[in-house]
Amino acid sequence: MSIDKNQKKIPDFVKFKSLDNISVQKIKINVLNPRERFGQEEEDELVESIRTKGVLNPVIVYEDNGDYILLDGERRYKACKKIGKETIPAHILAKKPTALENLSIMFHIHNVHEDWSDMEIALTVQKILNEMGIISVENITRDDILEIKKITSLAESKIKKFLDVLKYPKPVIKRFMDSEKKEK
Repeated sequence: MSIDKNQKKIPDFVKFKSLDNISVQKIKINVLNPRERFGQEEEDELVESIRTKGVLNPVIVYEDNGDYILLDGERRYKACKKIGKETIPAHILAKKPTALENLSIMFHIHNVHEDWSDMEIALTVQKILNEMGIISVENITRDDILEIKKITSLAESKIKKFLDVLKYPKPVIKRFMDSEKKEK
């Protein structure tokens, strides 16, 4: 296999040493993280997700004087702490980054990541309904909503919002999806 000479080498400060389960008690919040507030509803959804399915996406940390400093995953860390989990899966950087490298890594993690749009979530809820054998959104029961909540960890209010979106005629939903694609 040949190496593309134009491809840039991955900087040493973004190389991982290991993937381990580390003690939640040894994790410290990154003081350089600009995000200071998290929505309560989103936090509750994440807590429920971790409680039922575990941490599916490891946090990213670096070692500093026997502790671990977060680069990515503060919400997951806080959710684990809230429900009393003792350990959390973590990608551990091979070396401690400088402040500038720290900011660069956080910028690339958070600036590149793109959440699903509301329409993409609504269409995924539709696929879940189909898998549950529910053909019409009009016939959804409270038990169905609770089952969707269990599957997705979404708040009931959000599930109801997405179910309302699914009541639109298919050509309207397609126009929404097409306009979202143009925005990207």
